[in-house]
Amino acid sequence: MVIEKIKSTIAINKLFKQKEKVLVCVSGGSDSVFLLDVLRQLNQTYGLQIAVAHLNHCLRGDESDADEAFVTRIAAAWGMPFFKTRVDVAKLAKQNKMSVEQAARFARYNFFSNVCQAQNMKKVILAHTKDDQVETILMRILRGTGVKGLGGMKLLNASENMLLVRPLLSIEKSQILSYLKKNKIKFRTDSSNLEKNYFRNKVRLDVLPLLEQVSPALKENILRLADNAQKTESFIQTKLDLVYPRIIYSEKNNEISIFRQKFVMLMPIIRSEIIRKIIFNLSGDITGIDYKHISIIDNFVKENVLSGQILDLPKSIQVAKTRQYLKFLIKKKALVNALENKKFFLELGKELKIKSLGYLFKAVKVKGRIRLKQKPLSTEYLDFDAIKFPLIVRVWIAGDRFKPLGSTGSRKIKKFLIDQKIDLELKQRIPLILSDNKIILVANMRISDDFKVTARTKNILKIVIKRIK
Repeated sequence: MVIEKIKSTIAINKLFKQKEKVLVCVSGGSDSVFLLDVLRQLNQTYGLQIAVAHLNHCLRGDESDADEAFVTRIAAAWGMPFFKTRVDVAKLAKQNKMSVEQAARFARYNFFSNVCQAQNMKKVILAHTKDDQVETILMRILRGTGVKGLGGMKLLNASENMLLVRPLLSIEKSQILSYLKKNKIKFRTDSSNLEKNYFRNKVRLDVLPLLEQVSPALKENILRLADNAQKTESFIQTKLDLVYPRIIYSEKNNEISIFRQKFVMLMPIIRSEIIRKIIFNLSGDITGIDYKHISIIDNFVKENVLSGQILDLPKSIQVAKTRQYLKFLIKKKALVNALENKKFFLELGKELKIKSLGYLFKAVKVKGRIRLKQKPLSTEYLDFDAIKFPLIVRVWIAGDRFKPLGSTGSRKIKKFLIDQKIDLELKQRIPLILSDNKIILVANMRISDDFKVTARTKNILKIVIKRIK
């Protein structure tokens, strides 16, 4: 019965195409193992080319490693291509001043995006259930969300270069556990799901049970609210798509200007959504921007005061007002900080495209002899055995040092780039590639002497770095 319900959801919403390549995210828990088994059965109908992705968050020591080994065995037993990586999420969170939950989400989606780019995949399949949907909506209500947030997660949702698909949103956790037990399918249990220091766990273990005592139909009521919110949001989005281009005066990477009077004449809900859209287009998300900030901006725009005033917001966003225009921009320092806080993982044999930096990377192991003097500027050769994977790609930060090829000692990256006469704005976007926290090269400029190819080198790593629009 539960399988038929999923089949119906997929068919009605046209979630898959025949022989489509899909990446299934499998943690090893009950939901993701169930999802993988269901998709395997659906191959009779769709002939999907299923690949499995697993990220080890390194949060639970041996337990995390056992999860990784478990998923590895499943992928092998079911004959599916398998992609995995390890990220020290606790360390990532500390370095970037994020919560562990935020860092884990960033690491997962960054990994999925990299795999999709390298394998020419478009769809990433996630195992979010009906229970997850209820928890997500309730969490957003508690944090203070708008109409869009009330809609919860969607069956189909575009993200970066991926299309996220959630075919289990109508399936309850109890149904999944019953199915796995009946079919004797093993899965892993995450002990951290009982730790109440995570917000989602507090909601699941404390808040939901308490509310259900007051309202036994709470879950269905929340889902009904989500359905209405999605329909309302869809209507608003249709209006927004018509209005937004008409009020734009100019739109650049880090600055968007709109016609002030046209904006003021719009309905309040459309004004709010335009503000959210502009901030999202500038910064990539609207975390930290809540109802209070939207109201402050709206009132600021409508006030009949002298032009030239500036409003400072979270995420280092500024709003400047003149009689004719309203300008949203990110302070240059904030833009630099945003780039500094981003790290990308370059895996062997896989292509990595970073649109925000304007570069494409690929690292491959090569055999045979090479001619270093005839290599193009976009290609570097390094000692493969001196390098640890995955490699990390990021921009330079204060204090970075490396040993340029041919030098006897280390130099600051900042001084090296100054000597190369690199423009300040461009300098802030020059990618570095690191192995085990050591800089192995500065993109299209110089490799580290510590990783150069010598007469003793047995295996060679080829890294191609190309500029993209």
